[in-house]
Amino acid sequence: MSNDIDIVGRFVTPAVVSAVVTGVLLPLLLHFMRRRDERQRRLFDIRYEEYRKYLTKLDEIAEASRVGFDAAFKEQFVPSLVRLVASGDDPAATIEPFMKAISELMDRSRDAFMKAKNELGGLRLVCSDQLLPKIERFVDVQKALLDESLQLLGKWKTVDLNNPETALSPSAKAKSEESERLLQEIVKLMRAELASL
Repeated sequence: MSNDIDIVGRFVTPAVVSAVVTGVLLPLLLHFMRRRDERQRRLFDIRYEEYRKYLTKLDEIAEASRVGFDAAFKEQFVPSLVRLVASGDDPAATIEPFMKAISELMDRSRDAFMKAKNELGGLRLVCSDQLLPKIERFVDVQKALLDESLQLLGKWKTVDLNNPETALSPSAKAKSEESERLLQEIVKLMRAELASL
């Protein structure tokens, strides 16, 4: 009889342990793994939305600082200046609308830049220590470009109408290139941070 109990005990003990593991520990393990995955997914979604929003703001900052350069300079400022100089009308009557347009353009640029820059504040809470200095440098470069473009608009009398490109300083071109490089680095870092979640 005791042999029968030993034989039953040998088979029952592993069966009981297996049942406990399968019935209790496995569901607990799955529950904790599911919670961890949900938490990581939530963190990814939150950071993705923040990064997407801030990339939009960085684009707005870049757009605001480009007012006096490249296409805007060639397509808006120079033709207006040529019309002003070429018009045979009373110079005082012609220059007043031109100066008003320059002033409005400068104000819009400054306002757009400041609004976008102020909305970047929350990014400091979610970005890494490697990303934050690049974003701050990008904003500084864009601010310098904006200041330079506004100075250029303020010195419209010195622009050579035959060769308006000479009004753009070499430092503006270098800052523009640095800005593009920084934006690419920012996007690359954001992707890496999202992939690591």
